[in-house]
Amino acid sequence: MNWKNQLTKTPYLVLFIVLLTVGVGTASALITITLSGNVIVTGDLNVDGSITGNTITNLENQISNIQNALCSTETCNGLDDDCDGSIDEGGICPCDPFNPDTVCGEDNHCSPTQSGTPVCSGPTGSGVIGNACSSSDECLPELVCINPGDGLQCSQWCRVGGSDCSSGSCVSTSVFIGAQEWGVCVE
Repeated sequence: MNWKNQLTKTPYLVLFIVLLTVGVGTASALITITLSGNVIVTGDLNVDGSITGNTITNLENQISNIQNALCSTETCNGLDDDCDGSIDEGGICPCDPFNPDTVCGEDNHCSPTQSGTPVCSGPTGSGVIGNACSSSDECLPELVCINPGDGLQCSQWCRVGGSDCSSGSCVSTSVFIGAQEWGVCVE
């Protein structure tokens, strides 16, 4: 197999280092590292690992080009798309009523809205499902203060049409995150 031909055909950056050792003498091998048809390093690879007669053709530019090809605009997908060491930063993801801490910060709520753009609010209280309340600030972060029919109480958010309620059913509240309608679990 001709490794040089294989190296230029693979989509991955592959570095082959060939070290030849013949007794105590000196030996060398011609080495060429190529990426997408552009010669990055060429020369003789010596026993001690040095390369003589080598040329580095815009190595920094090549590395930058690779990073630019791999990095892109940050999107909400759980990955570091822009290669800056942070995942889904800059408010790129909408908050999640089930896990508001991720976008809204600790002890804050994430509430769906009629416009479909959720909002963060807080701080939160300690009210659990069924506790009487006068505002969502009195309920745990993943709950909302709403009147499900028998007075204001802390209630669990649910996605209309989903299976988020452990008992009872999800009743629409006519609020959305994007196109997903949200409601509350009612017994």
